[in-house]
Amino acid sequence: MKKAEEQRQALLAKTIDAVAVHGLGQFSLRRLASAAGSSTTAIFQNFSGKAELLEHAMGLAIARDAAFHEEVLKEAAGFLTTHISFADFLARYVMMRPALAHARFASEMLIALDDYSQCHGLLQQWHALRTAFWEKILEKLDARPGFAKVVSQFVLMEECYAYALDGELTYGMLLAETCRALSEVSFHAGSVGTVQSHVSLNLDTQPLSMRESDYQDDAPVKEQLLEEALRIIEQSGLDALNQRRIAENLGVSTSAIAYHFKDMKNFRNRAIWRALVNGIPSQLDPERPAIEQPRNIYQWLETLDDMLEPGTNERPPGFYIGFARLTGQVCLLSHHDRSLVPLISYLRALEGWGTYHVSRNITSLADLARRDHAAAIGMWIKSEALLRRVNLVMSGTGIDRLEFATSHILPKS
Repeated sequence: MKKAEEQRQALLAKTIDAVAVHGLGQFSLRRLASAAGSSTTAIFQNFSGKAELLEHAMGLAIARDAAFHEEVLKEAAGFLTTHISFADFLARYVMMRPALAHARFASEMLIALDDYSQCHGLLQQWHALRTAFWEKILEKLDARPGFAKVVSQFVLMEECYAYALDGELTYGMLLAETCRALSEVSFHAGSVGTVQSHVSLNLDTQPLSMRESDYQDDAPVKEQLLEEALRIIEQSGLDALNQRRIAENLGVSTSAIAYHFKDMKNFRNRAIWRALVNGIPSQLDPERPAIEQPRNIYQWLETLDDMLEPGTNERPPGFYIGFARLTGQVCLLSHHDRSLVPLISYLRALEGWGTYHVSRNITSLADLARRDHAAAIGMWIKSEALLRRVNLVMSGTGIDRLEFATSHILPKS
């Protein structure tokens, strides 16, 4: 019995490692058996199939993450006193996550949860334990009540970027800036603190054109290839995007992608960008004139809530639902395809551009909300989209949660 349990636990550990390295889309029982030096028969002796295996692996990942947070809590006790020390601790916490296989595994499960509904309760448990951790960290600090929920959610999306950009200098600077912006309003009772950073502005990063017309090519086949890639990404995700499938669907040669885009990696980056900006609302596009823009914070919250609707049979999902999931997928895929890193680095530098664009038209925000505040709220919004997509929101209506988060992050008069 002891040997059988050891084999079972070893398979679960190998599952976490395999998903962390190769991604959930590339995970298979055959690959697991090879990594474990076993056979698929041994796997089926312990689990009914892939679904049960991943469910139990998620349980092990939660146990490991609980132990990680307990250890960090012990080390952090006593030296967090101001919003600066808390923000620096938060940035360091984010940068610790990429080294943890179980953290990557849990993020993979969150992004793909609609395919593994049996793990819904476990993901809810995972998010709750992380929220409890931030509540303990913040309980003796002078932050506004409920700030732990905002931090816990913010980290969900920021961790995905960290998986891809770990070790990059520019990302480290942006992360530190965003963490300080995230916390300063909550620690200063709604006002902007005295310490400011302008890394995001000094980068002078301007968004590429987001209008669909700018991506339509004269060559019909080239445009058809991109449109087919967009269709596949939206219907089946990035893992389903491959050269042979696209060529067969269009009835063209498999060499068409190389002819028009040099190679598959360049084509995929182009297709991902098209998928990201496809259907972007006019309010979020900095290149469009300020028409039909929200003029107060409540109009903006209502607009955001529409963009965060998961969708029904009668209406398509809001813009952020697909955008956040695709961003997370790209970040996780970069672990074994580093050609995606420049695109991810660019996306991270752009975080908050849409929110900042909108804030210029809202009197209560225009003179106070900076690019770093906008990046922080933009990150939180993407996490909200990930949670809404799989019905993992904690409590309250969408507008309630949006108002709660923005009141903790965005300074206003």
